[in-house]
Amino acid sequence: DSIAEGSNRALDAVGPIAGATISLFYRPERTPLTLPSIVALTLICSSSGFYLFLYFITVGYALGVAVPVLAALIAYNLQHKPKLSALTNVHSGLVVAWGVRAAWFFLYRERVSWPELHTKVVEVNKTARMNAKLFCWLVFSSFYVAMMSPCLHRLNSPDAAWGALGKLAIGIQSFGLFLESVADYQKCKFKSEPGNRNRWCHEGLWKYSTHPNYIGEISFWVGTFLGGIGCYKTTLHWVGSIIGLLFISTVMRGAISSLGAKQLRKYGNDVEFLEFRRTHSIFGPFRWPPQPKESVSL
Repeated sequence: DSIAEGSNRALDAVGPIAGATISLFYRPERTPLTLPSIVALTLICSSSGFYLFLYFITVGYALGVAVPVLAALIAYNLQHKPKLSALTNVHSGLVVAWGVRAAWFFLYRERVSWPELHTKVVEVNKTARMNAKLFCWLVFSSFYVAMMSPCLHRLNSPDAAWGALGKLAIGIQSFGLFLESVADYQKCKFKSEPGNRNRWCHEGLWKYSTHPNYIGEISFWVGTFLGGIGCYKTTLHWVGSIIGLLFISTVMRGAISSLGAKQLRKYGNDVEFLEFRRTHSIFGPFRWPPQPKESVSL
């Protein structure tokens, strides 16, 4: 029948991971992907942390979000006639693009651009116990499902209007992905140049913000959350989506604090760096409240 033919074409087009997902979880007579199916797929894709512990928050993070959203996007498009709206496809498609880019970046940085990082990742893995890996796998995967839930609610509400807020959300998503991608590229390129590995990056977007990649990440997920508004039909929908946004915001806040302390230890004798940190923040060339010259915060 036509559904079977469509499934076969999709299997040829999207590769083995997405194809296997459709084969296992797609059920045309009901909601294309149930919540247990999404959770199971997230657990599978984030399980790379059992290979290297920190992959739970790098490669496993990226794939654990992107692959289930890709599978849901394909399955819902196969079910709905006519197809989902362009904005609905873009909303989830941007999350897939974010995950593919992030996974590639994590692996490139570790394996090509910064081989010493891979050595550190291996050393951390040697000290990680199985019970810690199991705990992180289950907890992080739960949060990853919460983070992607705005996409799932939007896909499950194909007739919901987008409106001005929804269109703004797509813009915020796009801006965040662009900002994070450019910032990561600029810093990776700078650090890859001879003699720059242990130098402070102060080029491109890094001239204007202490952490432009993190503000891009936060913006992207704020946009993803806002894009689901109008499709949160129950209190549970709201709570789950808010938990996902709070989770990534908390992670980013912790990363900013941790990296800021590390940079102060590493570049604390650089007068130009200290002045930059006194006058700039993650949001750009200003701080509130202003800091005296003898004070530098994270």
